[in-house]
Amino acid sequence: MTEITDIYLSAEKIWQEDKDEALKKADLLLLLKGYLEEKRLKIKQDFLSSKKSGIETSMINADLVDELISFLFSFGADKVFNLKQKADEISVIAVGGYGRKVLAPYSDIDLLFMPPNSYSKEQTKLIEFVLYFMWDLKFKLGHGVRTLKESIKYAKEDMTIRTNLLEARFICGNKKQFTEFEKTYRKQIADKTIKEFVKAKLDERNERSSKMEISRYLVEPNVKNGRGGLRDLHVLFWLAKYIFGIMDVQELAERKILSESTINSFIKAHDFFVEVRCHLHYLAGRIQDSLTFDAQKEIAERMGYKDISRQLAVEKFMKTYFLHAKIVGNLTGIFCALIEEKYNLETSNLATKKIMDLDDNFIVLGKRLYCFSESDFLNNPIDFIKMFRVVQVNDCDIHPKMLQLISDNLHKIVALRKNPEANKIFLDILCGENAEKNLRRMSDAGVLAVFIPAFARITAQMQFDMYHVYTTDEHTIRTVGSLQALENNNLELLDDVETTSDDIKFFSEMISALHNKRIIYVAAFLHDIAKGRGGDHSVKGEKLARKLAKRLGLNDAECEEVAWLVRGHLLIPHTAFKRDIGQDKVIKDFLEKVQTPERLKALMAITVSDIMAVGPKIWTNWKSTLVKELYRLSEEKLYGSSKISNAERVEAKKRAFAEKYGEENYINIISEHVSGGDASYWLGYEEEEIFSHVKLIERAQKDGAKVAFDITHKDNNQASEITIYTHDSKGMFSLICGGIAMSQTSIINAKITTFENGMILDSFLIEEANGGAVLEPRMQEKLKKNIVKAINHDVDVKAELQRVIKSDVSSKYKDLMRKGGTVIIDNNISTTHTIIEITADDKIGFLFELSDILQNLDIQISSAHIYTYGARVADVFYVKDKFGFKLSDENLINNLQSDLEKLVKL
Repeated sequence: MTEITDIYLSAEKIWQEDKDEALKKADLLLLLKGYLEEKRLKIKQDFLSSKKSGIETSMINADLVDELISFLFSFGADKVFNLKQKADEISVIAVGGYGRKVLAPYSDIDLLFMPPNSYSKEQTKLIEFVLYFMWDLKFKLGHGVRTLKESIKYAKEDMTIRTNLLEARFICGNKKQFTEFEKTYRKQIADKTIKEFVKAKLDERNERSSKMEISRYLVEPNVKNGRGGLRDLHVLFWLAKYIFGIMDVQELAERKILSESTINSFIKAHDFFVEVRCHLHYLAGRIQDSLTFDAQKEIAERMGYKDISRQLAVEKFMKTYFLHAKIVGNLTGIFCALIEEKYNLETSNLATKKIMDLDDNFIVLGKRLYCFSESDFLNNPIDFIKMFRVVQVNDCDIHPKMLQLISDNLHKIVALRKNPEANKIFLDILCGENAEKNLRRMSDAGVLAVFIPAFARITAQMQFDMYHVYTTDEHTIRTVGSLQALENNNLELLDDVETTSDDIKFFSEMISALHNKRIIYVAAFLHDIAKGRGGDHSVKGEKLARKLAKRLGLNDAECEEVAWLVRGHLLIPHTAFKRDIGQDKVIKDFLEKVQTPERLKALMAITVSDIMAVGPKIWTNWKSTLVKELYRLSEEKLYGSSKISNAERVEAKKRAFAEKYGEENYINIISEHVSGGDASYWLGYEEEEIFSHVKLIERAQKDGAKVAFDITHKDNNQASEITIYTHDSKGMFSLICGGIAMSQTSIINAKITTFENGMILDSFLIEEANGGAVLEPRMQEKLKKNIVKAINHDVDVKAELQRVIKSDVSSKYKDLMRKGGTVIIDNNISTTHTIIEITADDKIGFLFELSDILQNLDIQISSAHIYTYGARVADVFYVKDKFGFKLSDENLINNLQSDLEKLVKL
């Protein structure tokens, strides 16, 4: 292995050669590149083979950079410029992250050259010599040239410079001057401006936390800047070093500022995050701090995580990540709050003097809850639960010392699990005002996971599916928050949900009509409690929910209702999004399970709250319309208030349409074309949409167009609806799906209408590959052209889709998450159709391939219900054979089953 001394000797020989200086520099650069490549390869191999930890690797990386800088500075001074004496006057200093000597493989290098009171042209040339070589070696360099006096002056004026210099570390040159700088920095800056620095750092952290409030729970977190990540640890170190002059966070435990267990948690988290960041850099071959789905899977494997029957390796790895982030975020918050209080800083919206007695156990100082006696508090563990109820009622914060006490004594909560009073208090918190905020407080403090062990199983749990935006525990808490926002008709609390005030009012009135609201709050809290246990989480959750509801003090009847709601919390989306709710049998089958109006309302409340809490823009107006229609149809059947058949509904819809758009020409078009649609058409579209179809047909007739299009945008531009009117032919639906897929747009839903005159009118709800409506005119034209080319057989759709797949980034992500699929062919759900239900991995052109299989077997598609969630699809087709009957031929059904199973396993 080459050493830096070998490089020095080789460099001397190069410089002694009779060559132009530019050629010598080129040769020296090649020598250094070879050395750097050799060293980096060894460091990387040692890291990937687990011979070195992430911390060790980062320190070795810093040592390597130190070596190069020291060599260039020394060689430049001695051999290139003959400036030995003047070079010795300069201090070369590492600052910022490089100064911490924890350097990820491709991190920036921050340097400070500190000459004496002034610097000569020769010294400037030496500094440039170092910088140019480092740049040529492809280091991303940040640098400054400032005298000691200038450095202190700028540090006083600029908080960023002050923070960078706080982590200053000597590399080479004038050590005495560096020591003088450290003393001056402490004496003139740190000792005199503690309060100013602390306030600035706390303000920065508060601002960053507010911007990234949910980032700790997002399933593609930022290791460096995400909440609970490395930056939070840096803030802790900066404050500790600035205030106490410590060089190691372990000293905080020695000084009794933080507990030993707290510091150990910080150190473990720091080591873990540094290791993950090193893996990220090596994977990307550049600076990379976002832990993306593709990186997660690869890093999980590299760090030794293994798949087990109930959990993927990547999910185990990410659970570890989120647990560390949770601990770091909370304990850094405790430390910052202690410092804030110590210096009486108003960095949050807290009063500072008011003292209010609450009961025999608690007081409020400012607006922070504290205990009269720490020993009494620790000897009365029920106060660990009661404290959160007191905070909830009094709308105050918790004193950081209280959080520290709890964190160090969580084991005392175990005995409270069977305590009726403790469980009653928790139920009051769950059903009380600001439940989401206070449940999150309990979760962040670690109380919730200990008090309810089943919650510990879902804490920091992610689902590797590109659909669930939050970890399961965060999703659960948000579900309770969504439920409360709906109950209170508070649209403002649903700021990441695309919905309307009318919809919120509708669901609010429905929830208000419930007789027992604590049932739905307990069910909302427990609906995903069995996630990650393998199998159907709603079935396993039913058993858990029954036991936990009993523990919380609900009576037997209430426990059964909670258990039923948890078991059935997927029933509404399964029915509304995957079934033709215009068919009487679908509603009848649904109501056989629901049975009562009270259950219908409760299930609606859980369903809407659950979907709204999955992630931003997951709940859409389309979903809202389907859910409300299911509710209306079900309510009518339950109350017996409607004896109108679907046929009568269709006639009523036609009459209403004719009255609203009563021009003679429209009536003729209706008679000739639209009236030929079956009941699902008339009941599946609003009058305004039917009118737009009439206009589309009218335009097609006038222009003599073989294919006519209409594109509109839905749900605040979340998606577009493209309606296609053309002659029907074999495989037409498949070809249209192929044209849409060729345009790299995804189909969210499809409605198929075949008229008696041989024309079809198909509507597809679509979105761009990265989400959102197809707004650009250029993309709309491309979409239309691709559909026409597919319909006219002017393109080999299968070949074109393969080309699109190869170039699509999201396809690579989805390939990482492949789980296979299932195929169900059912002749009992509908009286008129065979139902095909397919759950599979999503991919570009999936719907084209699926429908192509159907048309090759002469199977007619009457309607399609497309439900895409992340990397998965759940598609349902209502089909008939070529004679217009249910599928009955056993060979046909077996061939269909076989072909579809091959498709979902590809």
